[in-house]
Amino acid sequence: MTSYPNASWEPLDVSSPDLEAQLSTIVKKHGPVDVLINNAGFSIGGVLENTLLDLIRDQYETNIFGAIRTMQAVIPHMRTNSNGVIVNISSATFWMPPPGVSVYASTKFALEGLSAALASELAPFGIRVLIAQPGGMQTAFAGPEKAGKQLVPLPDEYKGTPAEFVMKFVESEKGKDTDPKKAARAIVNEVLEPTVVGGNKLVRLQLGSEVTGALKGAVDFLLLLSLPDLLHKLIQIILGILSLPLFALHPSNGMVNIIDRITSCPHI
Repeated sequence: MTSYPNASWEPLDVSSPDLEAQLSTIVKKHGPVDVLINNAGFSIGGVLENTLLDLIRDQYETNIFGAIRTMQAVIPHMRTNSNGVIVNISSATFWMPPPGVSVYASTKFALEGLSAALASELAPFGIRVLIAQPGGMQTAFAGPEKAGKQLVPLPDEYKGTPAEFVMKFVESEKGKDTDPKKAARAIVNEVLEPTVVGGNKLVRLQLGSEVTGALKGAVDFLLLLSLPDLLHKLIQIILGILSLPLFALHPSNGMVNIIDRITSCPHI
């Protein structure tokens, strides 16, 4: 915080029932909120089977309901001013959710769905909703000092499964290739100078190689699922049972080209 002497730091507890009062104090002191970035969150590592419901509720309380509270508090101000940007921090797990972090992944899926719908809901009022999707960050988010309250002991029955591999990977802190300062800068740049795709402002901002890799993996998986149907159509065409225009033979290729063009240029 000392790196930004011109900034003013105010306490804001997203899980507090007094959130609106806290925000009201900030607005009176500094003026209307132009940009809201929902970055508060933590991750539970462990299989769903033996994760306590109270811990799951804590996860949702911060990752989902905290974001909802802050948005409900600032939207009236933004709507009145017909201006504002809401940035919700999602995760690379949205594209390829790994075993061992099922609860955390579910909160990010919920946040993604909420944000995507909200983008259309608030557009008539001049409010933009941006979903930032970071990969592994060089922070203490899943570091050893937090492992005690974030990692649920793995049952013996899950030893040797992909869930164990993922949990060990998380504990090792490997795969954290993204500089959080670069990620923050990319978000700020996107807020100030929006990327326009097909006449619309960008909704999802990928941050780092991990998320672009996960996105490509998700696309490859979808293409794999479509292969049997495509093969069936090709057989019908060969037999003369079905006649399709040429472009219909390549619906997936266009998707791959678009995805490759996007993911080959990660924002950081």
